[in-house]
Amino acid sequence: MLGLGRTSYEQRLPDLIWDQSPERKRALLSAMWEGDGSWSLVNGGPSVILEWGTISDELADGVMRLLGDLGVVSTRRIGRTSKSTKDTHWVRIAGADQIERMIELVPERDRTGVLASIARQRKRIAPTGYRKFDFGPAWVRAARLARRPFSGFVYSLEVPVAHTFVTTGGLTVKQCFPKDVSALKQLAGNSGYHFQLLTAVIEVNELQKRRTVSKLKKHLGSLVGKEIALLGVAFKPNTDDIREATSLVLAGRLQGEGANVRAYDPVAGDRAADVLGAGVRICGTPREALDGADGAVLVTEWPEFAELDWENDVKKLMKKPLLVDGRNFLDRDTLTAAGFTYEGVGR
Repeated sequence: MLGLGRTSYEQRLPDLIWDQSPERKRALLSAMWEGDGSWSLVNGGPSVILEWGTISDELADGVMRLLGDLGVVSTRRIGRTSKSTKDTHWVRIAGADQIERMIELVPERDRTGVLASIARQRKRIAPTGYRKFDFGPAWVRAARLARRPFSGFVYSLEVPVAHTFVTTGGLTVKQCFPKDVSALKQLAGNSGYHFQLLTAVIEVNELQKRRTVSKLKKHLGSLVGKEIALLGVAFKPNTDDIREATSLVLAGRLQGEGANVRAYDPVAGDRAADVLGAGVRICGTPREALDGADGAVLVTEWPEFAELDWENDVKKLMKKPLLVDGRNFLDRDTLTAAGFTYEGVGR
């Protein structure tokens, strides 16, 4: 009835816990530790480690996020016990400072002994692998990147220049806006709340994609056999991420109208070939995409598109100087003066 899972494999934290006070979050964790947690001495002491286990992937993720809310950086060990058909997740808390902060997770009868053991430490070693401040979450520096094939949900943890990522309250900052909105709507729905504002935002975003096609048809009439160039494929510049990208919807709608679609993206071009399908021609340069085009749609505001010689070069390349600027990125007055038919967004 509470939606917290019918079996051990499906257990999860209640959504309402994220809005509760730190005291209530600690109370929930304390009760969970009483049932499936333990404490032990590391190599006989004096260091202590707290450990809690579950076979629910989602519950393990939730507990680590909840600990993060309380300023505790935990680790997770995954393994399979004998005769088990499912991996077990062990969430671990180490470090004297963190043990003291979460002493409620230790049964009351054992707390004196645990604190006495920690007090015997001659030196407390600073945490390695992350930086902890007196306020906010922990900071981790990304030392390297490794690319591997993956199929499933992916969440971006990106802070440009600083090469770090920040998490707070289980949500990531510097996240992709379309996925943020969808995730918040889903979270609200899970709690039984109809978030009308977010629903309206999503509907308006989808409507803008349909209007782009309408703007092309306003000037070209039927799109059957027309050559349409998409400038940009990624959902934003400086990334090859094309999840939730406008180009995916536009390419499908344009082909549905009978248009021949060609696309160029300086970074996401290779990935676009697999996602957009064989019906979309992937070009190696913006000039190749614009050559002979009946119209162009600026999808991603890559800086190099602003550097194109629209007046003397692009205009001569295109069959018809028609541009739909989906980002209001280029200067409308300049393009209009150069003889382009310019359509922006919200204008």
